[in-house]
Amino acid sequence: MNRKWYCLNIPLLVAAVCLFSVSSTVAEVLPTGSARPAVASQHFPDRLHTFVWRNWELVSLERMAKIVGTTPENIHRVGASMGLPPHINPPKEYQQRGYISIIRRNWHLLPYEQLLTLLDWDAEKLAFALREDDFLWHKLGLMKPACPRIIYVQPDESTEKRCAEIRAIVSSHFGDELAKPAQPRFDFIRVLSAVDKNKKITVPTKSKNKQIRFLYSYFAVYGDPLLNPQLDPYPEGLLQRLAEQGVNGVWLHVVLRQLAPSKIFPEFGADHETRLANLRKMVERAKRYGIKIYLYLNEPRAMPASFFEGREHIKGVHERDYYALCTSTPEVRQWIAESLTYVFRTVPGLGGVFTISGSENLQTVLHTVNGKSARDASIIVTPILLPRSTPPSKLVSTTATQMPK
Repeated sequence: MNRKWYCLNIPLLVAAVCLFSVSSTVAEVLPTGSARPAVASQHFPDRLHTFVWRNWELVSLERMAKIVGTTPENIHRVGASMGLPPHINPPKEYQQRGYISIIRRNWHLLPYEQLLTLLDWDAEKLAFALREDDFLWHKLGLMKPACPRIIYVQPDESTEKRCAEIRAIVSSHFGDELAKPAQPRFDFIRVLSAVDKNKKITVPTKSKNKQIRFLYSYFAVYGDPLLNPQLDPYPEGLLQRLAEQGVNGVWLHVVLRQLAPSKIFPEFGADHETRLANLRKMVERAKRYGIKIYLYLNEPRAMPASFFEGREHIKGVHERDYYALCTSTPEVRQWIAESLTYVFRTVPGLGGVFTISGSENLQTVLHTVNGKSARDASIIVTPILLPRSTPPSKLVSTTATQMPK
């Protein structure tokens, strides 16, 4: 092969290597489940037009063009051909707060590689969201449909005809309304976050017998809000409104391994300083309104099989590639106790915790009924019965007693 061939083909070879690397990472990290065929959309001439329609108001033209291998101008022409309103470049907040909508709209359209580009995430971040973001993987059907890549092709005559029909339907239903200025998505957060300076802060008097009245934020990002203070679930204006209604507590979902370092499991605790600093600020802000922050714990969380290399003795029940941390072992119980102690000492104003010890999450042997998952009989879960195992009737109390008083 001559030098000219290398010069012409090296960019293609580099791109192929990068794609292979991404695909390998995706296969190792992201779940597929049964990988059934995607649900087809019958309303559009092809998957490309479905993709543009579903993402028009959530993603930039440049991002959509990058995914399907074309120009922003071509994407704009596709949208206009179906009668979509003028495209407005979405603010970054759409991606930060609306990512679940983006995932859902494209779950049956894009393969993982293109979905990651659409989100501008790596495979590890998506894997965490699917597993820890309020059971998103379960809500998506416990499977990733098999989707071929979407590639831009010039529309033919039949495609243009169908687009004209869609454009006529849009026009007949909406007329000129779509071209008028609209209220931005998530604008209600701006409204609820604003403090009414004309109202005086009144902190309720303390009472030992006062009933806790707590709730969850209307617009909290469930997965990991403490890492990004811009996604604050409890801004001052919202706290002011809640206090006026007699609310004296709010709760926040957390994953314990993200909040504290550990000598037992040294891989835990990345960025815990940032999360706890933001939690401290939130606690101090809420205190001004007589409101306490409570943590919702669903622990211990299952970990991938690789985590248990050299730690086989703490491996609990099994679901696919994840294993529970056995709460009968001293190491796991000590980790729970030490981590929670660290959190409450670092953020002393916390109101407390509440925990669910038998949920959709794989946690203990209580997750099973007769060898099958209590929530999905199609999932085989194999309990590990060892002499050290605690009887199921005592597992909840075993976990709860590790939490600091």
